[in-house]
Amino acid sequence: MYENLDRNAKNRVSNCFLFFNVLLDHGVSIVLKDNNSLNDIFVDFKENKLDEVVHETTNTSYKQWHDRFQEIHDEVTRKSSDLGDDVIEELWCLGHNRVCSVKPGSISQINCDYLKDILLEKTQEILRDPSVQMYEKVCEWYKTEVNSDKLNNMGWAPIKRMFSLSSPTKYSTLLNSSDLKKLVVWMNNKFDLSINQSDSDNKMWAIQNKDILEEVEAQILESEVDPILLSIFIWYLHKLKLSEDDEMAGDIYTVDSIIKEGGFLGEEALAGFLNSLKQKKNLILQGSPGTGKTWLAKRLAYALIGENHSHNMRPVQFHPNLSYEDFIRGWRPTGGESSRLKMVDGPFLEIVTQAKNEPNEKFVIVIEEINRGNPAQIFGEMLTLLEADKRSPDEALELCYRKKEEEDERVYIPPNLYVIGTMNLADRSLAMVDFALRRRFAFKNLEPTLNEQWKKWLTDRGIEPQLAEKIKKRINELNKQIEEDPSLGKQYLIGHSFVTPKADDQIENGSEWYRQIVETEIAPTLDNEYWFDNPARAKTAIDALSLENVA
Repeated sequence: MYENLDRNAKNRVSNCFLFFNVLLDHGVSIVLKDNNSLNDIFVDFKENKLDEVVHETTNTSYKQWHDRFQEIHDEVTRKSSDLGDDVIEELWCLGHNRVCSVKPGSISQINCDYLKDILLEKTQEILRDPSVQMYEKVCEWYKTEVNSDKLNNMGWAPIKRMFSLSSPTKYSTLLNSSDLKKLVVWMNNKFDLSINQSDSDNKMWAIQNKDILEEVEAQILESEVDPILLSIFIWYLHKLKLSEDDEMAGDIYTVDSIIKEGGFLGEEALAGFLNSLKQKKNLILQGSPGTGKTWLAKRLAYALIGENHSHNMRPVQFHPNLSYEDFIRGWRPTGGESSRLKMVDGPFLEIVTQAKNEPNEKFVIVIEEINRGNPAQIFGEMLTLLEADKRSPDEALELCYRKKEEEDERVYIPPNLYVIGTMNLADRSLAMVDFALRRRFAFKNLEPTLNEQWKKWLTDRGIEPQLAEKIKKRINELNKQIEEDPSLGKQYLIGHSFVTPKADDQIENGSEWYRQIVETEIAPTLDNEYWFDNPARAKTAIDALSLENVA
């Protein structure tokens, strides 16, 4: 009978039960336990949790978030017809503003300058009519701009954030469509609700938000609920769900995860790599071709972070044309007829900012081929700040390029940002790594690893044990020749990655699989790189790789 009542009737009945429960000190409210559990959580959130620090912000409590959200909401709605460029930039271009964080995905500064008039127009349209139909209209505009290359592929988050700001009664601050869908499933199961479940498509985000906010508000016994607090409460429920998931799943990504995915070095060695990274803050994996440097660098990053989370790990690659202006900060054209230049942060300063904004999380930048460029030139004064004992505001330095001349801007690298580089020792085009860089990094050597773990990886993917042993013998014999050659040496050894199937591979014909690897990958390396000046020597080595030559 209770389930058939409308929201107001439910609230009246619930309040009566709660009133008598208080008077009689009796467990009458247990009758409505399933329906009131969300209300209990909301009351606890409102009375006890508002002073807690929100995980994604820099030392900002839920109450501070609420007050800042309220501030910008009032400011924007009051001045909707007269919004300045600074407000438009905050709404669309800042990764974290007073509404909420969009993490990676905000509009670039260049596009913001170029499209500021259009963004102002879209902002005013959304403020006038924050309906589902308007949401779909703005999404179509965004797709058109991206397809015509007028707008960088920022993702949907800034648009969703604008609707959250415009109408917190309809749209929550949980911007990820997939997360919202998972939250609905969790709430339906945990609280015995019947919120409609939709696909995780971004267009369905608006409809899903309306359903979830209406249902949550119906469960709260207050006569009037602060809409901004309710919007933030949805995010709080999301964090509760994640906490439960973590408790059930345990550590998401660890050293054991690396081993399961094909790391053949063993737990002790991998743990040593990870400890060096934690202590030194900066690590370089160096080795010959095919030793899995990039593969391992990314997985060490995931193990340090604790989960396979691409948001916290950013890969980049150095090359001879890369400069300080590309990597740290420099001038960039804004586009349009004016051809103005604007100061823009490069990938390193961007992840520095992310790490500062989320001090409770770990961030890793993976630099592939770190010595293919000129590291000392590319890092500039940031090279000094890389040292582990200089990771604090007290050690901050003024950059060569300052965004605002009137401000005393100083930059430091936060202690929760780690750097992993890779170096291919066999590449003759690589620049020398100077002592200053070496002193700031821990160096770990990777060598060809054709051990029992490697053999098991092959047999688990359909290659017979005897064939795996033959492949191992051929590669080891080739590497012995390479190491003993005065013109080559140990840094040119052929790594195990050449003869390691991918995790999802299932090899039907192992001999043919190996033959193709020799023909298309190993042979060209020997013929065109290692013994390009001695074709006979290269041919002999290639012929010796044949499985028929293995005793």
